Order: sequence, then structure tokens, then C-alpha cells
Amino acid sequence: MSINNLASFFAVILMLALISCNSSNKLLEEVSPTESGINFKNEIEDTEALSILDYMYFYNGGGVAVGDINNDGLDDIYFISNQDENKLYLNKGNLKFEDITSVANVGGRSDWNTGVSMVDINNDGWLDIYVCAVTGINGFKGYNELFINQQDGTFKEQAKDFGLAIQNYSVSPAFFDYDKDGDLDIYLLNHGIHSSQSYTNIQKNNAYSEMSSDKLFRNEDGFFKDVSDEVNLVMDRVGYGLAVSISDLNQDGWDDIYVSNDFFEGDLLYINKQDGTFEESSKEFLSHTSQFSMGNDIVDINHDGFPEIFSLDMLPEKEEILKSSTLDFSLNLLNLKRSLGYLDQFPRNHLQYNTGKNKFLEIAQFCGISATDWSWSALFNDLNLDGYQDLFVSNGIYRRPNDADYIKYVSSEQIQTKMNLTKLIDNEALAKMPSGSMPNYIFEGSKDLIFVDQSNDWTNSESTISNGLAMADFDLDGDIDVVLNNFNATASLYKNNARENNNNNYLNLSFEGDSLNPFGIGVKSTVYSSNKAHYKQLHITRGFQSSMPPVLYFGLGEESIDSLKVQWPNGHEKLYKRLTVNQHLKIKYESTSPRIKKGSTEKKSFKKTIVKGLNYTYKENNFPEFNREKLMPYGITTEGPGVAVADLNKDGVSDFFIGGAKGQLATLFISSENGYIKQTKFFEAHKQHEDVDAIFVDVDNDADLDLFVVSGGGEYKINSQYLKDRIYLNNGNGNFSIANDYLPDYRSNGSVVAINDVNQDGLLDIFIGTRGVSGDFAAATQAYLLINTGFNFTLSYQSFLTDLGMLTDAFFIDFDHDGDEDLWLVAEWSKGRMFQNNEGTFREVTNQFFIDQPIGLWQSTAPFDIDKDGDIDLIVGNVGLNTKFSASDKYPLKMYKIDVDQNNDDETLLAIAKDGIYYPFEDKDKLQEQLQRFIRKKFNTYKEFAGKSMQNVFGRKVLKNAIQYEVSELRSGFFENTKNGYRFIPFENQLQWGPLRTMEVTNINGLDQLFVAGTKVDLPPFQGVWDSQPPMIITALDKIMWASEYGINYFHNHIGALKQLKDKDIDQLLVVPHNAESKLYKFTP
Repeated sequence: MSINNLASFFAVILMLALISCNSSNKLLEEVSPTESGINFKNEIEDTEALSILDYMYFYNGGGVAVGDINNDGLDDIYFISNQDENKLYLNKGNLKFEDITSVANVGGRSDWNTGVSMVDINNDGWLDIYVCAVTGINGFKGYNELFINQQDGTFKEQAKDFGLAIQNYSVSPAFFDYDKDGDLDIYLLNHGIHSSQSYTNIQKNNAYSEMSSDKLFRNEDGFFKDVSDEVNLVMDRVGYGLAVSISDLNQDGWDDIYVSNDFFEGDLLYINKQDGTFEESSKEFLSHTSQFSMGNDIVDINHDGFPEIFSLDMLPEKEEILKSSTLDFSLNLLNLKRSLGYLDQFPRNHLQYNTGKNKFLEIAQFCGISATDWSWSALFNDLNLDGYQDLFVSNGIYRRPNDADYIKYVSSEQIQTKMNLTKLIDNEALAKMPSGSMPNYIFEGSKDLIFVDQSNDWTNSESTISNGLAMADFDLDGDIDVVLNNFNATASLYKNNARENNNNNYLNLSFEGDSLNPFGIGVKSTVYSSNKAHYKQLHITRGFQSSMPPVLYFGLGEESIDSLKVQWPNGHEKLYKRLTVNQHLKIKYESTSPRIKKGSTEKKSFKKTIVKGLNYTYKENNFPEFNREKLMPYGITTEGPGVAVADLNKDGVSDFFIGGAKGQLATLFISSENGYIKQTKFFEAHKQHEDVDAIFVDVDNDADLDLFVVSGGGEYKINSQYLKDRIYLNNGNGNFSIANDYLPDYRSNGSVVAINDVNQDGLLDIFIGTRGVSGDFAAATQAYLLINTGFNFTLSYQSFLTDLGMLTDAFFIDFDHDGDEDLWLVAEWSKGRMFQNNEGTFREVTNQFFIDQPIGLWQSTAPFDIDKDGDIDLIVGNVGLNTKFSASDKYPLKMYKIDVDQNNDDETLLAIAKDGIYYPFEDKDKLQEQLQRFIRKKFNTYKEFAGKSMQNVFGRKVLKNAIQYEVSELRSGFFENTKNGYRFIPFENQLQWGPLRTMEVTNINGLDQLFVAGTKVDLPPFQGVWDSQPPMIITALDKIMWASEYGINYFHNHIGALKQLKDKDIDQLLVVPHNAESKLYKFTP
């Protein structure tokens, strides 16, 4: 190479290096205050006169609003200062801002400011600023201020002129047209206050408060009138509102309201009734919410056109903070709240998946976004422009008032006395609160709804205390930049480098509405690209105390735009085609656009049938098993009912038996011309049994079907008479009587029954699986094989029946095609196990015929050819991925059984891996309930316990001597039948949102299908409930549908049984839920 060429080569290399230095590898690059000109700081200081000990929301911080206040195309920023002057920064371009607060006259005069929105309140095409304030407590003076844009860079405070000079505990305004009269109304979110006595009686807190209860103001020609009572807001609660969002949640064309409430009051979901009123519908739409709900956001994350709801809480991810915080509550308190009519609340973030059926399924744990510590604001937007919504969470608190050691300190009688007599103790109490400074969280979204924590990779992850959060394209390069209002620190501005770092496309939309709504608040837009439909609705109040600019931001990946549909709030819509990517497009309202025509694409194959005599509800008894075994990871006492189906009277219509829970009569339903005749007299003597499984079988070989019922339920001790299984003999006319002499005297906590002629003598034999030992979770159990002699049953004493684990399901199948049926079993804390039948003798062959068998918490199983290759696969239901558990081959979920404190009673110790280290699953208080002396002696404070591994807590010797169980797989799936053996394949994600506990193989209209259902509610409060897996219909691997698509609408229900029935030539499905009416669905082709 010549000297000249060499010089040119190095010049190019140098130029490329300089370019790379100027282009940040981080997606979000912080812009320094010296570069941006933004030096705002929300400064708060604890004083003797005012601190969090006086005002519980003292550390909540301030909001931030973004919008173009001078119509120059650049978005400006307004910061809230709680105690000092608010600040307005004018965007000068290139991420340079100028403080124009004094000139604009928008600093504000209230003593304590909270939330803010930029909105065109007077419909002149210029954004105004509405600021919320807290007044009337702690000496706070002032009122909510409305700064009207004078269109010359200045504003005039005119709240009184508009009826909005509100004086109460205001947090955040939300502007929307609730009554569809064209103009914008206001939902005003307020927060409550409480004393130390608030929790003594929940009902006493249900009182209206002029200062705390939320308000709705109707816009009447520019003046806002309080119509809260007229529109049916919940007026009998002291609200603890922290966030409000507006969205058309049920897609009926009318905007609804979601309110995040702190503490016990619960979140509120107001459905717009289209008549000027709302109906609070949280219980109808949701099954549970966050316990301490903070910021929220509503956005469609899965491209189906129905928006999801995300609410934040305070659950820490890090062990050191998690185990030193007070978040959990007792089962007794949970049951009390349920008895008082409250919706369940659990202390973690909640992502409510919108089913489009007026029901939401909570899947935050599945998505990986349930624990983000003390979080304030949540905003979804496509930060990297790949076509999927990412999530930014602002985080941190100045001091942690829920620190367990602090709470223990201030709760002591001595300190309480001092605090009541003098404030001198305040400084000492404040010093006990640890700092809560934390990095913010940034999650990358994906098509499978799994969010990946990119906090360290996408930005410089530094500990801060960030409250208000907003996003906008401040530099007009197409991607979305981020601004944060920090607590006692300078505000943060992040430049988004997506456009510099990748080739993804975007489309940003703003709107020019009619004269009453110039910015088009409430408009819906759907961008169609490739196979995606990107849906968004324009509402500016989002996150926490903050507002976004009236712009919709769409990331498209590398795809182009097929079309754009815009739906205006009044029902007009227009379709735009031939649009180019990478532009900011302004859509103008056209009154000639056609109105939306509603249509239904719902396909229903099943229709609920009202059958006389069917009215039946399986009522699960409430047994306090966690009081008996405080460390058991989940309950085992809600396993029923046993349901058996047969045509007993040979009329071509299925009859069926439904077993009872403890204290409930079992019932036999016999078909007749006028519906079903219920018969219970046969079972009256066994009302105290819990019937967990049942089957019709001809045990006496007299050509009619008798009834075998398995007793269990986990409540009775192992020698109880109520754990005896039963045979009811059929006399040939449908009359049944107990056959006391047919069964040997064994007693067990049964779980499943399966029948087969195992020794091929022409008589059906019976296998009974057992679930566990009452009061001794996971203890070794004995299963039973009953051999039919023709006169009675005798026990088989084959060795394989001992210690099969916590069996949940079983069936016989001739897997080796040798003419006799083998036995397939599934259990919790176990592999699925296959036992080969050789002339009635069983031998385990699992390792020979299964490839890399995972250990699961298997709940159910069924034989079904799911891959349609002509052989039978083994379907297995697990608990799914929407739990606090985690498990893998490398880091399985672990459970130890050992008598730690040597009191002749084994403890159940659950361990979970984080970053390769195993920690106790339970916190100090829960472990101490069971191991009082052991834990107290070793750990005097919560701080000493927090972050300690299993080995640190219990010692290597204890763990080594314990019986150890493991789980490496939590997903449901199937064992594919291949020529080389059975291989586990997990189901797709929509079948991993909860446990699959019930399965039924059906043939409906000649088509083989598998119905599956789940839900488990008998869990400790810290676990919540596993109720987000709706019933599904599986026809093949590529044909998995929600049962609701076919008219079987069950969400949140604990489905105890699914059974196919026949009404002559008509196929039916019987659904038996817990604590709800059983229903019969008829197939209608």
C-alpha cells in the first residue's frame, strides 16, 4: 500500500471513529443541565414543622407536563415544585431550553403543588396549564390554578372564571368528553388522609369527604360544574387517589375512567353508561388490583385493539429491600376484607390484560414487570421503534416509611408515648427510615408479552428519586425522548438515539379537531403495518401527576404502513392509505367522515342451556390450612369436586354425579323428559366427606354402572373415617346404595381415580392416587391399586405404590402397544412417571422412554394427539409462569423438609434463586411464625435478615440433612410421542398465565378437542391468587382458542370440572365452577 493510500485509509478510520464517538451506544442518553438549560430541582426538606410524619404524601414529588405552548412545533416542559415556584421551559430546538417562568407568569402561588396538565381549556388552539394543589391541611394555602395562554408567551391565572379554583386535596386532573357533547370535562383526582386508627375498622372509613373524594366537573359553555353526584361517582369512600387514566376500555365508543387508589380502598373502574352516568365496575371487570396503587397507564400492548391497564405498587425486586420491607398482610385480614365486600388487593404491580369480553386477566408476573420497587409513574411507548411497546418506570423515595425496622421502632409503646407528647422524637424517627434512592426501570417489550429489563443497557442506570414522567419528541427526530421530575435533584432529560442506532420506522400523529376540541383529545388511531394493528387513543393525563403532549407516537420496526384508521370522539372515522413512514402527520377533522358502523365478529359454537333441575352450586368450604401449616407454599384443600358422567337410564341423555365439598351433599342428576331430577338421599350419610374424584364403573359385573367416589380434601387426619373411599352399587333401576363390604379399610387423602382391567381377568380394577398427608405438606404417601375379585376389592401390595408423591392426575394408556394398559401419573414436585404393565405387575420405565424429563408442579394430564401425527401425546398441566415462583434446569425451585427447631415437626422451607443465589421464599415474619426461637435468636432486626441466603439463614448442615425437592419446569405443555421416546414441549404463552388444573378430551361434532381450565385461590396472601388462565379449547398445536370465543365465558373462576355430555345426538359441555352456578352448554353448529 502506498503512503498516500495509507494516509487515506487512516483518515477514513479516524472519521468513522469520530462518528461513532458522537453516536451514543445507549438508547437513552442523558442531556446535562448545562447542555439543555434545564436546571429545575424539586427541593423538599424535612423540618420540625413539616415532614412525612405529619403528611404521609410528603415524599410523593411533583408532576411534569409537556406540550407546545407557543405553537412553534416544539414541545415545551412545565415542572411542578411541591413547595416552591413551578417552572416553564421553552424548547428552543436541538434540546436547548429556556426558563420563561417569570415572563410567562406561571410560577404559581399555592403552598403545595402536585399534578399538572397542559390542555386547551378555552378552545382557542393554544395550550393552557392547569395545576393541582393540596390545601386545607398542614397549613397549606392556595387553590388549583389555571393559567390561560395569552398567545404571546404569557399566561393569565383564571381558575375562578372557569369554576376550577378548587380547594381540596387535589392530585391530578384528567380532561375528556365523558358526555359526548363535544367539549372537554374534567375528572379531578384527590387523595385522602388518615390517622393511625384508620385500619381498626374498615367500614368506618367509608364516608364521603368533600376534601378527599374525587370529583367530576361537566363543561357547561366554558364553566365547569361539579356533577359528581349526578354521574354516580363512588361518594361513600375516602379515596386515596394517586393516578387516573382515561380510555375506552370496552370499546363501545365512550370513554371510561381508571383510578389508582392507595391503601385498602381499592382501585376504581368507572364504565361509561352512555347516559351521562358511570357505573363503578371493578368487581365485574377485574379479579384483583395492586394493594398500594400508584401511577398507572392504559395502552394496547398486544395489537388487538383493546387497551391494557398497568398499575404500579411498591414490591422490591432486590432481596435486601424486599426482606426489610413491610408489604405482606395476614390471611385473616384478606378474609375480613373479602367479607366486607372489598376486591382482592396484592402488593405488586398489576398488568390487566384486556380480553375484549369486559374482563381483564392480571399477568404482570408472567410479563416480568411485577416488581419495580417504590414506583411512581409508568409510561408505555415504543422507545426503540421496533413495533412493540416498551415500559419506563420512575422510581425511588427519599425515605422508606415501610421499612420493617422503622415500623417496629415507631410502633413500640415507649416511642408512641413520646411521639404523642412531643415532636422531639421526630428527628430520631426520620433517621430510622433508610434511603429509597433507586435506578429507574426500563423494559423492552416483545411480541410474546415478555418484557426484558434493559435499564442498564439502554441508559446509564444511576440511583435517583424520580416522580413525574413524560415523553415527547423534543428534538423532532422521530423517536421519543424522556423527561423526569426528580426529588431533591435536578430534573433529567434523556435524548432517544433510536433513529441514530437502528433502521426502524415511525409515524407520529397530531390532530386538528373541531372548535370544541381543537387538539382532538379522545381520538383513536390504528396504524396497520404488515400483520400488526397498532392502536392508540389520545389522552394526555398518564402516569403519575403528569401529562403528555397531544401526539400519538407509533414505532413500526422496519415495516411500511398499509393504512391508517382515525376515529374521532363523535363517531366519525376515516381511512388513510398510501402514507409514507418517518413523518409527523397532522390529521384534520372532517365532518363529512362516515360514522362508525358497529358489527360483531364473535363466533359462538356453544350456547348456554337452561335445563330444569340443574341449578347447582359447588360450595367450597373455607378451611384455614395456612394456620395449621404456616410455611406451606400453597393449599391442597380445594381439589374437588369429583364429577362422573354416564347414561344410567339408557335414554340417550347423559346423567352425571357431582360430589360435594365438606358439609355439602353430593348430587346425582338423572335425565328425564322435563329436565334433570336431582337425587341426594344416597349420599346423606357421607355429607362430611369431601368428594375429590368420581367415576361410574361396573364393579359387580352385573351390566349396570355403579359409582366409585374418592375422598380427600387435605383437611382430615390420615386415620379419619371421612377419608374412606366409597362404592355405591346400582340396583339396575338407578337406585344406589353404599357397599360397605366391597372395599378394604384403607384411608387416605385421595386425589384421582383411574380404572382398568390391569390383570385382564375381565373385571375392572381401580387405581387411587393420593395427594398428601394432612398437616405434613409433601410427606410420603401411599397410592392404592384395588384388584376386583368379582365379590369385592383387595389391595395390591406392589412396591411402586409407595411414595409416588403428591399425585394430582393419572390415566391408563397402552403406550407400548402390547395389548395391556400401562399407568401414567403426574404429581407436584415430581417428574411425570410411566409404569409398564406386565400381566398386572407394574414397573417404572420413565427413564427408558422419556427424553430429559422435567420436574414440574404438574396439576393435570390427558391423552390427546395434539400434533395430529396419528399417535397419542401426553398433555400435562402445570402452574404456569404467572407466579412468584421461578424455575429452570440450572436454578430449580427448591423445597426442604426438615425439623429445623427439633420439636418433632418438620418445616417446609421454600427457596428461590436470584442471580444464582438461593434465598428463603418467605420473609422474616412468616418464618418466625413457625420458627420463633430459631429466627429471633439469629436475627434481631429485619436488616440483619434481609439479603441472607438459605445457607446464611439455616446453615449448610441443616440443608444437607433435609429431604430436598426440586422443580425445574413451571410451564404447561405436552410430551410429544416420537419414535425415540417422549419429549416435553411447552405450550405457547397464552397457556402459561395460570395453572391448568382441569382437562377434558372431547369429540364435539366429530372433531377431537381438548378443553383445559385453571385457577387456584388457596394461596398465602403474598402469593396472591392464580386466576388469570381462562378456559381454552385446543384442537391442534396451531388451533388454540379461548373458550370465550365459542360462547363459554369464564374468567377468574376456579373451574372444578369440565365434562362432555350427550343429549342424544347433541354434544354438550358441563362446567362446574367453585362457588358459582354450574352451567350446561349446548353445541350449535
